Amino acid sequence: MREVLPWVRLLVGRYPLSLLGGTLLLLATAVSATGLLATSGWFLTATGLAGIAAAAGAVITLDVYVPSGFIRLFALTRVISRYVERLANHAVVLRLLADLRAWFFARVAPLEPRVLARFRSADLLNRITADIEALDNLYLRVLGPTVAALLGFTIAAVAGTWYAPGVVWPVVAWMAAAGLLLPALAAARGRRPGAALAEAQTRLRTRALDAFAGLAELRIFGRTEATRAALADTEADYRRWRHRLALSEALGAAAATLTGQLAVVGAVALAVGVFLAGDLDGPGVGLVVLGTLGLAELLTPLPGAWFQLGRTRAAIRRLDEVARAPTPKEPAEPATPPESGPLELRGVRFAWSPTAPTILDDVDLHLPAGTSATLEGPSGSGKSSVAHLFTGLARPDSGQIRLGGVPLAWLRAGDLHARLGLLTQRTELFADTVAGNLRIARPEADEAALWQALAIAALADEVRELPLGLDTWVGEGGVRLSGGQARRLALARVVLYDPAWVILDEPTAGLDADTAATLAAGLGPWLAGRTALILTHEPEQVPAVDARYRLTYGRIESA
Repeated sequence: MREVLPWVRLLVGRYPLSLLGGTLLLLATAVSATGLLATSGWFLTATGLAGIAAAAGAVITLDVYVPSGFIRLFALTRVISRYVERLANHAVVLRLLADLRAWFFARVAPLEPRVLARFRSADLLNRITADIEALDNLYLRVLGPTVAALLGFTIAAVAGTWYAPGVVWPVVAWMAAAGLLLPALAAARGRRPGAALAEAQTRLRTRALDAFAGLAELRIFGRTEATRAALADTEADYRRWRHRLALSEALGAAAATLTGQLAVVGAVALAVGVFLAGDLDGPGVGLVVLGTLGLAELLTPLPGAWFQLGRTRAAIRRLDEVARAPTPKEPAEPATPPESGPLELRGVRFAWSPTAPTILDDVDLHLPAGTSATLEGPSGSGKSSVAHLFTGLARPDSGQIRLGGVPLAWLRAGDLHARLGLLTQRTELFADTVAGNLRIARPEADEAALWQALAIAALADEVRELPLGLDTWVGEGGVRLSGGQARRLALARVVLYDPAWVILDEPTAGLDADTAATLAAGLGPWLAGRTALILTHEPEQVPAVDARYRLTYGRIESA
């Protein structure tokens, strides 16, 4: 349970008054339900006894207005408090889940690629959706009802000090003991199936997303049926654990209902004994018996909720795994960000992990301000790692990286990324329009600026030929564009960003010779005056540069 407590503090700390109000509404609903049944029990018994007495010829008086008024009051408050509680609690929980998803994304965003590599994209998606969604159980079904039940039993025990303590106290003690024992047993029994269900759900979603992402390849290689069978097996495992957890919940609810019924039987026996002793009148027997039935409603939902705690705990552990991943620390006293200057590597050594091959081994590189250079090398030589180091997406094992004479470690990430533009090796486009993808770089850019960036990237003519031009939907990952078009759209986004320092990783990848030449002709003038490093294994296709370097076996040398 220790892993749950920080999340309880996190949830309660964000909206303490709203959660307190929701818990009090739960309590008000339970008190109203118990009051309704208790008053009804008193009123029905009193009217029954009055009728019997009247039939026997006795003359009695019975005030029906006060108890009927309380019955109407409790009935009305029960309906209103339950309605408001559902609205209030679900609203605050939805806000909490939205906040947690934003918080989770903020934790993931600064992680270095070497840390992110531990998690698959589908797995991260499952954590930010299903795992965070599982946290709604923590308050809606566990904390809120449990606290309301404890408060309700306490109120009943206090009421028993002045009315039928010989009946109320034993009944409350029985229910309070069951309220502690049944949830504890449920939590213990639900731990394994809850955790297994969470893992099965993750496997199912991951396999499904992988299958959809690679559907074209699966069709080509005839693996659709095998993939379908694997999905069916995963689905069967998920259903098996879901059924097991549902069965456990049903047994827990049955145990709680049985406990409540036994409490009612005990209340009848105790009330009759107290009645025969002359310490309780007939209507009072009806009050405590039906009041016990109302009190049992506090107990009924607890075992099922605590069975689900195993699934919630598994989700918390998965979220903690990401939340506790090491993130780059911002400098305590950040330096003033430079506006221009050289790009430098000084004695840099880097490997993606302690057991991975060394990519840079005591490397020096100096790119003067306002000049451009290529860093050449075969695929896999580590060129993209250099881009990650210069942009702060990875940290060197030793040595120093400088931007405009300032060590990157002295700069805030936001200050660095506001001045440095990166075209990554992998083209990243979003499910949006051409204009929407461009405006990620500069949201306020007008259409003239968008067309200018597209022209520099040798894509303007092709976009103009599209039926909707800038408003053309590119699809997820730019699926509606060719590979070369998607590449140039990503490059146009960097151009629109207008950075002082530029790192382009394989800008001509996927382009034919003529298109690459057109791109180089437009890109060259734009690079003039900027400090630019172009990573390529096709140096003949990129714009003319001031210097050429080659990365081989962890060393950078002049080409």
